[in-house]
Amino acid sequence: MRLDSRIPALGLTFALAISLAMPRAGHGDDSLRKLTDILGALGKAGQAGNLITNGGFEQPVVARGRYLSVPVGQAFDGWEVVGTGIVSPISGDYAQSGIRFLAHGGQQWLDMTGPGTNQPAGVQQTVRTQPGANYELAFWVGNVAAAGFGTSSTIEVFVDGQSLGTARNDRSIAGQQGWGRFRMPVVAAGSTMTIAFINRDPAGDNSNGLDDVSLLPVPTAAGAPAGPE
Repeated sequence: MRLDSRIPALGLTFALAISLAMPRAGHGDDSLRKLTDILGALGKAGQAGNLITNGGFEQPVVARGRYLSVPVGQAFDGWEVVGTGIVSPISGDYAQSGIRFLAHGGQQWLDMTGPGTNQPAGVQQTVRTQPGANYELAFWVGNVAAAGFGTSSTIEVFVDGQSLGTARNDRSIAGQQGWGRFRMPVVAAGSTMTIAFINRDPAGDNSNGLDDVSLLPVPTAAGAPAGPE
C-alpha cells in the first residue's frame, strides 16, 4: 500500500458489473462496519461450491489496522505470489490520509501494490475442474481516487497462462475505498485451471484492491445433456 510509508483464452466475452454500496448520511463507523459484514455474509451465502480457496483473503489473519508483506516466490493460504514485487493482505480497518480502506466482504482484502512498491505483482491459484465444463469467475476490484492512490485500479486476469483482459474500476467513494464487481465466463481446458491476477496500476498509484474471488460451476441448462449422449 502506500501505506505508511496483468492469461485470450477460450474466446471469452468479458462481462463487467460494478456494484457500490454507500452508507446513509449520518451513519458512523459502526454502520460502515455492519454494512461491510452484511455484504461479506451475503457473498459467502451465494458462493456455495466456490472452487477458490481463501477467496476473501481472510487468511493469514492480519492485526487490526495493519498489513503484511508477501514477496514473489512465497505463498499464503491457497495463493502463490507471482510476477515482480510484493502484495499485501491487509486489514479492512486500515486507514491512511483520512481514507478508510474497507474490505468488500469480511475483515480483510489484498492490496496488489504491496507496501509502496507498486510493481506488476499478483497472485495465482490452481483448482481442480471438469474438462469442458463452464464456470464463472467473479471478483471485486477496490479503488481509491486520491493523491498518492491514482484515479483507477486495474488488474489483468489470466487463465492457464492466457490473458482474459483487464478489469478496471474507476469508481470510488469519498473518504473510503470503493469496490466494483467483475465477472468472466471460462471453460475448463483440462482437469485443473490456474487463475492469476496481476497488478496493472501505474507507478505512483499505491492502492489496488482484490477481494471475494470465486469460481463457480455454471449449471447445465434444463433439458441439455449433462455429457456425451
